[in-house]
Amino acid sequence: MRVRLRRGSARTLGAMALGMVLAGCATMPDSGAPAPDAGSQDSSTQSTRLVVVAVPPQPGDGPADLLVGFLDDLVSDEADYTTAKEYLADPGSWNPAAQVMVLDHLHQDPVSGSPASGKMTFDVTGDLVATLNSQQDYTPGPSGPQKQVRERFSFVRNSKGNWQITDLPQGLIIRPTDFQRLYESVDLYYPGKNSTGGAGEPPLVANPVWVRIRIDPLRDAARALANGAPPWLGPVVSSAFPSGVSVDSVSTDGNGAAKVVLSSQDNALLDNRGRCDEAAAQMLATLGSVPDQQGSSSQQVRSAALYDHATGAEMCWTGTGNAYEPAQPPGDATAYFVDAAGRLDSLDVISGQAVPVPGQLEPAGLGIGAFAVAPGTSGRVAVVPRSGQDLYVGNLTGSSSSQRSALHAPPKSISSPSWDSTGTLWAVDSDPASHSPVVAVTDNGAVRVPVTVKGLAAGDTVAGLRVSDDGARIALIVDGAGSSTAEVGWVARSGTPAAPVMTVFGLHNVAQSLNSVQAVSWMDDDSVMVLGQSPTSAKALSVWEVDGSTALIPSPAAPQTTSGMTSIAALQSEPDLTKAPLLGDSNGDPTDSGRVYLWETGVNVWRKVRTEGAAADPGPMPSYPG
Repeated sequence: MRVRLRRGSARTLGAMALGMVLAGCATMPDSGAPAPDAGSQDSSTQSTRLVVVAVPPQPGDGPADLLVGFLDDLVSDEADYTTAKEYLADPGSWNPAAQVMVLDHLHQDPVSGSPASGKMTFDVTGDLVATLNSQQDYTPGPSGPQKQVRERFSFVRNSKGNWQITDLPQGLIIRPTDFQRLYESVDLYYPGKNSTGGAGEPPLVANPVWVRIRIDPLRDAARALANGAPPWLGPVVSSAFPSGVSVDSVSTDGNGAAKVVLSSQDNALLDNRGRCDEAAAQMLATLGSVPDQQGSSSQQVRSAALYDHATGAEMCWTGTGNAYEPAQPPGDATAYFVDAAGRLDSLDVISGQAVPVPGQLEPAGLGIGAFAVAPGTSGRVAVVPRSGQDLYVGNLTGSSSSQRSALHAPPKSISSPSWDSTGTLWAVDSDPASHSPVVAVTDNGAVRVPVTVKGLAAGDTVAGLRVSDDGARIALIVDGAGSSTAEVGWVARSGTPAAPVMTVFGLHNVAQSLNSVQAVSWMDDDSVMVLGQSPTSAKALSVWEVDGSTALIPSPAAPQTTSGMTSIAALQSEPDLTKAPLLGDSNGDPTDSGRVYLWETGVNVWRKVRTEGAAADPGPMPSYPG
């Protein structure tokens, strides 16, 4: 099982456990304009592990003071918000797990009532930056006037003369800096629906959620997984966990073995070993995505065992290399590019040695305009000639006569081929007469599937695509309204093997600051690298999380571009960039056209690995399988 390259590894928060304790730190002004964020941790203090202690209400506190104290306690390191509930007349009326609202530019203003009347209401207003729902899914806040929200708190003085909160919004209200300190993204893994990977089982598909990293993130991630996939993800994934399963505890030992204790009235896991093994594989992949614990063991989870709470017996166990794991990298980090003679070469990215592939990949004389090598060991390859009229599917060692034309269209219609680990080949089909701008090819090139892409605006066209290894997500470069954007959507599969149906839904712009996108590549299960620029910046590389959270918690900085870079490639399944460096080109630089570059992490430079350029457009197109 691979160790994922997460943003948490690049953040300094929690790097040193100095035991600093903060109590009663104010995060809210009493009234009027927002005050400086005195109680939240800014970038200058995030190198220290700060322990925020909840403070109970004090005798004589008025409504304004109570509101400040209550909101301060929401960002404490208390697991169950027991102290915060002391501010409430009826603690049972409030569900802190209902949602998390991340608000900026907060105001606290009295609305009605007076101290003399014994009743008062206050409004808390602010700009909605993001929301976590009850299933911990992240949603970016809206833009424009709709981003301001107003939440009302009601106060009553009780018979003892003390003020209490009698009515309040469900969930939490916190600031962006507190969200950055308290929460971290983890991936919940589910078997892909109606798809089969190289091991014969559905590849596990990642869905990012956010957990409180300072409490018990392993347990919280396990509980979120056992609750099942959200309904909207039903067309894409399934889950081996039956309804009603709950997680009591998660513990790990020094060898990276996780023990997960489950409670359930349903014996489906106990009675079905295959289902239990699948559930354990989901759990292993999920726990493996949890970042290093704040001050606790950073041992990578390498195995997972599910235990029955009622009997204490082990139900099932799984380790790395099981059949249900996420899409896996190939055995070696081999890349491919088009050489000066217009032929496809394989490239050992560690040694820099290149060798022409033995096969004839397209009819002689047509040239390679785009290509994609399938992940795994099948040796399948797809080639689009420079004419852009055909999509040939064959084998790296085959002859031109063995290549099958899986798609034919008018000139310059077909582009951007991309494979996933299920053996499905994807491509852009810009033929105006086509039923869809995206086409999928299955059954070794025999079945052509027009893909329904929901969410494209009228007049939008697809200029490029890259499918994720698991085949459950697809990144599109969408041209429309004078701009090109990076859009990511989910892939739903249905129908039969002979007549498959594929639909892309949930399409959303993951790099909203960019309006001129040239290339995309998957970095890992839930992030993409984008080559593009904004209206006010030069072309650059940047990394974006697919749930839109990059705007709140930036991803690690991406390498600088090479001069004239037109393409970028990352091996999605291998997060160690020393084993599988980023690849780029310089095809847009007339003084250095047609070169292949790789990123050296040790010295943080682009190293030229090939000195001879391609003889014809569109250039060397360095790429990993996928």
